[in-house]
Amino acid sequence: MKNFDWRALCLCGFWMLMSGCDGTVGRSMKPLPLTITSAVPPQAALAQAYGSSSTGFFVTATGGVRPYRWTWVAAAGSSLPPGLNLSSNPDGRGVISGRPTKTGPYGVIVTVTDAESPAVQKSENYIITVAAASPSSHVVNSGTMLDKAGGPNSANDCSLVTVNARASPAISGRRWSWSPHHSEFLG
Repeated sequence: MKNFDWRALCLCGFWMLMSGCDGTVGRSMKPLPLTITSAVPPQAALAQAYGSSSTGFFVTATGGVRPYRWTWVAAAGSSLPPGLNLSSNPDGRGVISGRPTKTGPYGVIVTVTDAESPAVQKSENYIITVAAASPSSHVVNSGTMLDKAGGPNSANDCSLVTVNARASPAISGRRWSWSPHHSEFLG
């Protein structure tokens, strides 16, 4: 009867049990399940570099067997966001990068494929919205000629009043009234 000193070792997602006594290799176990772990992709701004940095938005996974290969397709009834691409990095992450060229919501299915034989795939559905302005704010500049009495375009001592306003996307399309003494939300 042989005595075995079993020890666990993790290599590239595989857990192996190995014998330390006579060199006999124990059984290998399946890798952890392949899982996409990245956050939901952020909103994009038209013609601006995608993601929180100039390198794009990273998609990540755990489990399975590295290296990973990342791909995407348009969801039913949608198309891929024009100007954006998904590529695989040597470090196992995927990166969505580029400058979107058309506004709208785009349903995408992101898939990671591992190197196990046979290969394992995991997919997630996302919506990437491309907005016309910066996703966090929209700047409005407008000018109106007012005379001392407040009437528009009078010949009496006119001055230009410029209004700079920032509105989040949640309140874009709303109407505001402004005067030198007050402003009000009209709906």
